[in-house]
Amino acid sequence: MAQTTTINVRVDEEVKRDVELLLDKLGMNISTVVNMLFRQMLIDEALPFQPKIKHKNPPSNEYLETHHNEEELLQRQKAAVKKFIESINAEPLLDDPLDEILNQRVNITRELDL
Repeated sequence: MAQTTTINVRVDEEVKRDVELLLDKLGMNISTVVNMLFRQMLIDEALPFQPKIKHKNPPSNEYLETHHNEEELLQRQKAAVKKFIESINAEPLLDDPLDEILNQRVNITRELDL
């Protein structure tokens, strides 16, 4: 296993607590997510999300349909997570457990209205 290092990050206490609760529901922890983020950044050579300002008036459905295909995004996320996990395990994964994890993520995201 590769040598690890520690990163100290300042974050609002309430945000950290809420994120830990969310990640616990997903069976993950902050360290795992940070490692996933870093590895995905190295794969894509970019951030794995698009930083943006949430509009006070949400975009129209037409705009969302034109610019965001939820199913395509979900498939890309599944492929990226699967690739990451396989790179750690060096074993192919079955689709079912991965689908379940990502479906839980989508449901929690919708509940939190993120």
